[in-house]
Amino acid sequence: MIADAAPGWLDQHCAWQTNDRLNKLFGIAAVASDKRELKLAGGELGLSSQAGGWHLPQTISGIRIAEPELRVSGGSALFKIGNSDAAIVNHTGTGWTIYLNTVWDQYPKERAAKFGGATYRELLQAIFDKAGIAPAVKLTSPDGQRISHAQIARYKFGDAEIVAIVKENIAIAGVVGQDGVTTYNDANLGQVAKQDLTIKLSRKSYVTDIRTGKKLGFTDVVHSSILIGDALILALSPEANELKLEGAGAAHPGDHISFNLISTMSGPELVRCHVIAPDGSALPIYSNNVLLQNGRGTFTLPFALNDAPGKYVIRATDVITGATVEKSLELR
Repeated sequence: MIADAAPGWLDQHCAWQTNDRLNKLFGIAAVASDKRELKLAGGELGLSSQAGGWHLPQTISGIRIAEPELRVSGGSALFKIGNSDAAIVNHTGTGWTIYLNTVWDQYPKERAAKFGGATYRELLQAIFDKAGIAPAVKLTSPDGQRISHAQIARYKFGDAEIVAIVKENIAIAGVVGQDGVTTYNDANLGQVAKQDLTIKLSRKSYVTDIRTGKKLGFTDVVHSSILIGDALILALSPEANELKLEGAGAAHPGDHISFNLISTMSGPELVRCHVIAPDGSALPIYSNNVLLQNGRGTFTLPFALNDAPGKYVIRATDVITGATVEKSLELR
Protein backbone atom coordinates (compact mmCIF):
# COMPACT_ATOMS: atom_id res chain seq x y z
CA MET A 1 0.00 0.00 0.00
CA ILE A 2 1.37 3.39 -1.03
CA ALA A 3 0.07 6.78 0.11
CA ASP A 4 1.41 10.19 -0.82
CA ALA A 5 -0.05 12.39 1.96
CA ALA A 6 -3.09 12.79 4.23
CA PRO A 7 -4.59 9.29 3.97
CA GLY A 8 -7.61 8.56 6.13
CA TRP A 9 -7.92 11.94 7.79
CA LEU A 10 -11.69 11.53 7.45
CA ASP A 11 -13.80 8.45 8.07
CA GLN A 12 -16.53 6.99 5.87
CA HIS A 13 -18.94 9.70 7.06
CA CYS A 14 -16.53 12.53 6.19
CA ALA A 15 -15.98 13.16 9.89
CA TRP A 16 -12.54 13.50 11.46
CA GLN A 17 -10.97 10.09 12.01
CA THR A 18 -10.80 9.33 15.73
CA ASN A 19 -8.64 6.20 15.74
CA ASP A 20 -5.02 5.78 14.74
CA ARG A 21 -5.20 2.34 13.14
CA LEU A 22 -4.18 3.69 9.74
CA ASN A 23 -1.26 5.55 11.28
CA LYS A 24 -0.08 2.34 12.93
CA LEU A 25 -0.42 0.52 9.61
CA PHE A 26 1.90 3.07 7.98
CA GLY A 27 4.24 3.14 10.98
CA ILE A 28 3.81 6.87 11.63
CA ALA A 29 2.87 9.07 14.57
CA ALA A 30 0.79 12.21 14.09
CA VAL A 31 -1.46 14.54 16.04
CA ALA A 32 -5.23 14.11 15.97
CA SER A 33 -6.76 14.29 12.50
CA ASP A 34 -8.51 17.60 13.13
CA LYS A 35 -5.14 19.13 14.08
CA ARG A 36 -3.10 17.79 11.14
CA GLU A 37 -2.08 20.23 8.41
CA LEU A 38 -0.34 20.06 5.08
CA LYS A 39 2.55 22.50 5.38
CA LEU A 40 4.47 22.05 2.19
CA ALA A 41 8.14 22.75 2.78
CA GLY A 42 11.41 22.11 1.05
CA GLY A 43 14.83 21.45 2.50
CA GLU A 44 18.06 19.59 2.11
CA LEU A 45 17.51 15.94 1.40
CA GLY A 46 19.47 13.12 2.96
CA LEU A 47 19.19 9.37 2.48
CA SER A 48 19.03 7.13 5.55
CA SER A 49 20.98 3.92 6.13
CA GLN A 50 17.84 1.91 5.26
CA ALA A 51 17.67 3.49 1.81
CA GLY A 52 20.47 1.33 0.43
CA GLY A 53 18.31 -1.77 0.11
CA TRP A 54 15.70 0.16 -1.85
CA HIS A 55 18.10 1.38 -4.55
CA LEU A 56 16.78 4.92 -4.38
CA PRO A 57 18.27 7.49 -6.77
CA GLN A 58 21.36 9.03 -5.23
CA THR A 59 20.34 12.53 -6.22
CA ILE A 60 16.81 13.40 -5.12
CA SER A 61 15.80 17.02 -5.46
CA GLY A 62 12.74 19.18 -5.81
CA ILE A 63 10.50 17.08 -3.55
CA ARG A 64 8.63 18.93 -0.80
CA ILE A 65 7.57 17.50 2.54
CA ALA A 66 3.83 17.43 3.24
CA GLU A 67 3.69 17.15 7.06
CA PRO A 68 6.90 18.43 8.67
CA GLU A 69 5.74 17.47 12.19
CA LEU A 70 4.97 13.86 11.34
CA ARG A 71 7.36 11.28 12.80
CA VAL A 72 8.23 7.61 12.43
CA SER A 73 6.63 5.20 14.87
CA GLY A 74 7.29 1.58 13.97
CA GLY A 75 8.33 2.24 10.41
CA SER A 76 11.60 3.43 8.87
CA ALA A 77 12.20 6.65 6.96
CA LEU A 78 14.19 6.15 3.76
CA PHE A 79 15.16 9.80 3.60
CA LYS A 80 14.65 13.16 5.25
CA ILE A 81 13.71 16.51 3.78
CA GLY A 82 15.20 19.00 6.16
CA ASN A 83 14.51 17.48 9.56
CA SER A 84 11.30 15.74 8.48
CA ASP A 85 10.80 12.05 7.72
CA ALA A 86 9.77 11.00 4.22
CA ALA A 87 9.19 7.72 2.38
CA ILE A 88 8.33 5.87 5.58
CA VAL A 89 8.19 2.13 5.03
CA ASN A 90 6.63 -0.37 7.38
CA HIS A 91 6.84 -4.14 6.95
CA THR A 92 3.49 -5.69 7.83
CA GLY A 93 2.57 -9.32 7.27
CA THR A 94 3.95 -10.35 3.91
CA GLY A 95 3.90 -6.87 2.42
CA TRP A 96 4.88 -3.26 2.90
CA THR A 97 3.15 0.04 3.50
CA ILE A 98 4.83 3.19 2.24
CA TYR A 99 3.89 6.68 3.36
CA LEU A 100 5.71 9.11 1.08
CA ASN A 101 4.78 12.21 3.10
CA THR A 102 5.00 14.35 0.01
CA VAL A 103 2.66 15.67 -2.67
CA TRP A 104 2.84 15.50 -6.43
CA ASP A 105 1.43 18.93 -7.20
CA GLN A 106 4.59 20.08 -8.98
CA TYR A 107 5.06 17.02 -11.14
CA PRO A 108 2.70 17.93 -14.04
CA LYS A 109 4.36 21.33 -14.36
CA GLU A 110 7.85 19.84 -14.27
CA ARG A 111 6.98 17.11 -16.76
CA ALA A 112 5.51 19.66 -19.16
CA ALA A 113 8.79 21.60 -19.07
CA LYS A 114 11.24 19.56 -21.15
CA PHE A 115 10.11 16.28 -19.54
CA GLY A 116 11.28 17.21 -16.06
CA GLY A 117 10.24 15.55 -12.82
CA ALA A 118 12.68 12.64 -13.16
CA THR A 119 13.07 12.48 -9.37
CA TYR A 120 9.41 11.55 -8.91
CA ARG A 121 9.60 8.84 -11.55
CA GLU A 122 12.83 7.39 -10.20
CA LEU A 123 11.49 7.34 -6.65
CA LEU A 124 8.37 5.41 -7.62
CA GLN A 125 10.33 3.09 -9.89
CA ALA A 126 12.63 2.17 -7.01
CA ILE A 127 9.63 1.45 -4.78
CA PHE A 128 7.93 -0.67 -7.45
CA ASP A 129 11.14 -2.60 -8.09
CA LYS A 130 11.51 -3.35 -4.38
CA ALA A 131 7.89 -4.53 -4.23
CA GLY A 132 8.38 -6.75 -7.28
CA ILE A 133 5.83 -4.80 -9.33
CA ALA A 134 6.70 -4.98 -13.02
CA PRO A 135 4.89 -3.05 -15.76
CA ALA A 136 2.43 -5.07 -17.82
CA VAL A 137 3.83 -3.35 -20.92
CA LYS A 138 7.52 -2.47 -21.11
CA LEU A 139 8.53 -0.07 -23.85
CA THR A 140 12.18 0.17 -24.92
CA SER A 141 14.34 1.25 -27.82
CA PRO A 142 16.14 -1.47 -29.83
CA ASP A 143 19.18 -1.19 -27.51
CA GLY A 144 17.03 -1.87 -24.44
CA GLN A 145 16.78 1.70 -23.12
CA ARG A 146 13.44 2.77 -21.69
CA ILE A 147 11.48 5.03 -24.03
CA SER A 148 10.75 8.46 -22.60
CA HIS A 149 8.11 10.95 -23.73
CA ALA A 150 5.59 8.16 -24.21
CA GLN A 151 2.32 7.25 -22.57
CA ILE A 152 0.67 3.83 -22.39
CA ALA A 153 -3.05 3.27 -21.89
CA ARG A 154 -4.66 -0.14 -21.48
CA TYR A 155 -8.31 -1.11 -21.92
CA LYS A 156 -10.31 -4.30 -21.60
CA PHE A 157 -12.85 -5.31 -24.23
CA GLY A 158 -14.37 -8.72 -23.66
CA ASP A 159 -11.55 -11.25 -23.45
CA ALA A 160 -9.15 -8.96 -25.30
CA GLU A 161 -6.93 -6.16 -24.09
CA ILE A 162 -6.17 -2.96 -26.00
CA VAL A 163 -2.77 -1.33 -25.57
CA ALA A 164 -2.44 2.23 -26.87
CA ILE A 165 1.03 3.77 -27.05
CA VAL A 166 1.26 7.51 -27.69
CA LYS A 167 4.65 9.03 -28.51
CA GLU A 168 4.49 12.62 -27.39
CA ASN A 169 4.94 15.27 -30.04
CA ILE A 170 8.33 16.85 -29.42
CA ALA A 171 10.66 18.75 -31.71
CA ILE A 172 12.61 16.55 -34.11
CA ALA A 173 15.82 18.16 -32.89
CA GLY A 174 15.17 16.61 -29.48
CA VAL A 175 15.19 13.02 -30.77
CA VAL A 176 17.77 13.08 -33.56
CA GLY A 177 20.60 10.69 -32.74
CA GLN A 178 18.63 8.57 -30.30
CA ASP A 179 18.76 4.82 -30.84
CA GLY A 180 16.13 3.60 -33.27
CA VAL A 181 15.12 7.09 -34.44
CA THR A 182 15.10 7.89 -38.16
CA THR A 183 13.98 11.12 -39.82
CA TYR A 184 12.69 11.65 -43.33
CA ASN A 185 10.52 13.97 -45.40
CA ASP A 186 6.91 12.98 -45.93
CA ALA A 187 5.01 14.43 -48.87
CA ASN A 188 2.05 15.33 -46.67
CA LEU A 189 3.56 15.77 -43.19
CA GLY A 190 6.90 17.34 -44.00
CA GLN A 191 9.90 16.28 -41.92
CA VAL A 192 8.93 13.52 -39.51
CA ALA A 193 10.74 11.26 -37.08
CA LYS A 194 10.08 7.57 -36.54
CA GLN A 195 10.98 5.64 -33.39
CA ASP A 196 11.64 1.89 -33.51
CA LEU A 197 10.15 0.10 -30.51
CA THR A 198 10.51 -3.15 -28.65
CA ILE A 199 7.31 -3.85 -26.72
CA LYS A 200 7.52 -6.53 -24.04
CA LEU A 201 4.19 -7.91 -22.80
CA SER A 202 3.47 -9.76 -19.56
CA ARG A 203 2.12 -12.82 -21.38
CA LYS A 204 1.87 -14.30 -24.85
CA SER A 205 -1.17 -13.26 -26.86
CA TYR A 206 -2.40 -13.08 -30.42
CA VAL A 207 -1.33 -9.54 -31.28
CA THR A 208 -2.92 -7.34 -33.95
CA ASP A 209 -2.11 -3.80 -35.03
CA ILE A 210 -5.63 -2.38 -34.90
CA ARG A 211 -5.00 0.61 -37.14
CA THR A 212 -3.50 -1.43 -39.99
CA GLY A 213 -5.17 -4.78 -39.30
CA LYS A 214 -1.78 -6.51 -39.50
CA LYS A 215 -1.53 -9.68 -37.43
CA LEU A 216 1.74 -9.86 -35.50
CA GLY A 217 1.44 -13.46 -34.29
CA PHE A 218 1.28 -15.24 -30.95
CA THR A 219 4.01 -13.54 -28.95
CA ASP A 220 4.98 -11.54 -25.88
CA VAL A 221 7.56 -9.38 -27.71
CA VAL A 222 6.53 -7.01 -30.49
CA HIS A 223 8.98 -5.12 -32.71
CA SER A 224 7.30 -2.12 -34.29
CA SER A 225 7.72 1.60 -34.90
CA ILE A 226 5.78 4.78 -34.25
CA LEU A 227 5.89 8.31 -35.62
CA ILE A 228 6.73 10.99 -33.08
CA GLY A 229 3.40 12.50 -32.07
CA ASP A 230 1.41 9.51 -33.33
CA ALA A 231 -0.16 6.45 -31.70
CA LEU A 232 0.28 2.70 -32.00
CA ILE A 233 -2.72 0.61 -30.97
CA LEU A 234 -2.37 -3.11 -30.37
CA ALA A 235 -4.97 -5.73 -29.55
CA LEU A 236 -4.01 -8.69 -27.36
CA SER A 237 -6.29 -11.68 -27.62
CA PRO A 238 -6.00 -15.00 -25.73
CA GLU A 239 -7.10 -16.99 -28.78
CA ALA A 240 -7.13 -16.74 -32.54
CA ASN A 241 -10.42 -15.67 -34.06
CA GLU A 242 -12.25 -16.81 -37.16
CA LEU A 243 -15.37 -15.24 -38.59
CA LYS A 244 -18.12 -16.71 -40.73
CA LEU A 245 -20.74 -14.76 -42.67
CA GLU A 246 -23.86 -16.70 -43.60
CA GLY A 247 -26.77 -15.49 -45.68
CA ALA A 248 -28.49 -15.44 -49.05
CA GLY A 249 -26.44 -15.35 -52.23
CA ALA A 250 -28.97 -13.38 -54.29
CA ALA A 251 -31.45 -10.55 -53.77
CA HIS A 252 -33.71 -8.10 -55.59
CA PRO A 253 -33.85 -4.30 -55.36
CA GLY A 254 -35.71 -3.24 -52.20
CA ASP A 255 -34.88 -6.45 -50.30
CA HIS A 256 -33.48 -6.26 -46.77
CA ILE A 257 -31.05 -9.16 -46.49
CA SER A 258 -29.85 -10.33 -43.09
CA PHE A 259 -26.51 -12.07 -42.62
CA ASN A 260 -25.47 -14.10 -39.60
CA LEU A 261 -22.04 -13.28 -38.21
CA ILE A 262 -20.45 -16.20 -36.35
CA SER A 263 -17.22 -16.01 -34.38
CA THR A 264 -15.10 -18.68 -32.73
CA MET A 265 -14.70 -16.38 -29.70
CA SER A 266 -17.39 -16.18 -27.05
CA GLY A 267 -16.82 -12.74 -25.52
CA PRO A 268 -18.15 -9.42 -26.86
CA GLU A 269 -16.68 -8.47 -30.24
CA LEU A 270 -17.01 -5.41 -32.44
CA VAL A 271 -17.21 -6.21 -36.14
CA ARG A 272 -17.12 -3.55 -38.84
CA CYS A 273 -19.10 -4.44 -41.97
CA HIS A 274 -18.41 -2.78 -45.33
CA VAL A 275 -20.31 -3.17 -48.59
CA ILE A 276 -18.56 -3.00 -51.99
CA ALA A 277 -20.59 -2.13 -55.09
CA PRO A 278 -20.30 -4.02 -58.41
CA ASP A 279 -18.02 -1.25 -59.78
CA GLY A 280 -15.59 -1.74 -56.85
CA SER A 281 -16.54 1.42 -54.96
CA ALA A 282 -17.31 1.37 -51.24
CA LEU A 283 -20.86 2.11 -50.10
CA PRO A 284 -20.42 3.81 -46.69
CA ILE A 285 -24.17 4.36 -46.41
CA TYR A 286 -24.56 0.59 -45.97
CA SER A 287 -21.57 0.13 -43.64
CA ASN A 288 -22.31 -0.64 -40.03
CA ASN A 289 -20.81 -1.81 -36.74
CA VAL A 290 -22.14 -5.04 -35.27
CA LEU A 291 -21.62 -6.02 -31.64
CA LEU A 292 -21.33 -9.78 -31.32
CA GLN A 293 -22.45 -11.46 -28.11
CA ASN A 294 -21.64 -15.10 -27.42
CA GLY A 295 -20.11 -15.37 -30.88
CA ARG A 296 -23.27 -14.29 -32.72
CA GLY A 297 -24.53 -11.13 -34.42
CA THR A 298 -26.58 -9.95 -37.40
CA PHE A 299 -25.77 -7.56 -40.23
CA THR A 300 -28.63 -6.30 -42.42
CA LEU A 301 -28.12 -4.95 -45.93
CA PRO A 302 -31.17 -2.83 -46.96
CA PHE A 303 -30.99 -2.57 -50.76
CA ALA A 304 -32.61 0.48 -52.35
CA LEU A 305 -34.98 0.10 -55.28
CA ASN A 306 -32.53 1.91 -57.57
CA ASP A 307 -29.34 0.05 -56.57
CA ALA A 308 -27.38 -1.11 -59.61
CA PRO A 309 -27.62 -4.83 -60.37
CA GLY A 310 -24.50 -6.96 -60.14
CA LYS A 311 -22.23 -8.61 -57.58
CA TYR A 312 -21.95 -6.93 -54.18
CA VAL A 313 -19.34 -7.91 -51.60
CA ILE A 314 -19.87 -7.76 -47.84
CA ARG A 315 -16.57 -7.57 -45.95
CA ALA A 316 -16.69 -8.08 -42.18
CA THR A 317 -13.65 -7.34 -39.99
CA ASP A 318 -13.23 -7.86 -36.27
CA VAL A 319 -11.90 -4.51 -35.10
CA ILE A 320 -9.90 -6.10 -32.28
CA THR A 321 -8.43 -9.30 -33.70
CA GLY A 322 -8.31 -8.33 -37.38
CA ALA A 323 -10.19 -11.48 -38.43
CA THR A 324 -11.87 -10.88 -41.81
CA VAL A 325 -14.49 -12.69 -43.87
CA GLU A 326 -16.15 -11.83 -47.18
CA LYS A 327 -19.35 -12.93 -48.88
CA SER A 328 -20.67 -12.01 -52.29
CA LEU A 329 -24.29 -11.46 -53.20
CA GLU A 330 -25.89 -11.03 -56.65
CA LEU A 331 -28.47 -8.25 -56.99
CA ARG A 332 -30.77 -9.15 -59.87
